[in-house]
Amino acid sequence: MKINHFKDRHIHTSNAYRATGTVQGALSNILTGLGRSNHIQTKDTFTFQRQKASISAPKLSVSMLDKFNSSDSYTRIGDVITLNDGMTFHVNQIPKLNVEALDILTAKDNFIDFGSASYFRYTNSSGKSMAMFSTPDGAICRPWSEKFYSDGNDYDKEAVRYLHFWNNLASGGAMMSSPKHFGQVGYYNSEICDYLDDAGISKGFFSVKVGSRTSEFFYSASEHYPVYTKQQYDDQYRAMTSPDFSYNKSMFRYLEPGTEITIAGEKFALKEDLTLDIPYGIDIYDIHYKVSFPEDTSSGSKTASGIDCLA
Repeated sequence: MKINHFKDRHIHTSNAYRATGTVQGALSNILTGLGRSNHIQTKDTFTFQRQKASISAPKLSVSMLDKFNSSDSYTRIGDVITLNDGMTFHVNQIPKLNVEALDILTAKDNFIDFGSASYFRYTNSSGKSMAMFSTPDGAICRPWSEKFYSDGNDYDKEAVRYLHFWNNLASGGAMMSSPKHFGQVGYYNSEICDYLDDAGISKGFFSVKVGSRTSEFFYSASEHYPVYTKQQYDDQYRAMTSPDFSYNKSMFRYLEPGTEITIAGEKFALKEDLTLDIPYGIDIYDIHYKVSFPEDTSSGSKTASGIDCLA
């Protein structure tokens, strides 16, 4: 039976299993009952029968375990695993990760780095911990090797949502639709904030790195939505501060010069050219002002005026 992540995506992504890449450096204290610096039992062997012959083999080395977890697909016939390059080993050679010894990743200076071909630990709300793996091409997943130590009931909804959330950010995506429209792959604003807060990310610019890919965002206190890409922030900031925008294109075109605008709790006065003198990095999405719409001369009536707006 050939296991192909892409072909059988409905099988493996439901359990969030996916692994590509190479482990760089030793995997300290993450393989259960291991030999070299508590890594792998290179001396322990097991015996299995093949064609009436008794064969003994050691547990997979760190590099071989990594190679297996790096494969996008593999073939399994009975208890024998064959990788695409022809490497073959028995399922009993696969060592189990010591999940509790893995680090829980948090951000440093609003930068969270999941590493490249690195293992880390995720714990759900029920206290269940499981291993996660980062790929050099910029994704996080559950490693193939742990699949062989599951009890067949290893699906975890929280883990799947956790992986989907961070993979979305790793790919540069900031907008995540509400569960009202996208069910299990949707996130409420409060959930997004919880993920970021739990990871040690504070309001302002932050970065997410997985493998060789880094994506930059802005974490806002806005009542509309909490996360925007850095490019979105830069475009919005330029629209608010640059005189290059004409009156008709200005986001403040319905306001009068001198109008008081509150941004992140600070008050600013709109300039004559309908721009603001605000510092870069301020939470421009946490904005409040009162707008009065112009008279609608075509219908002879006036639109609503004096409305408090959250831009």
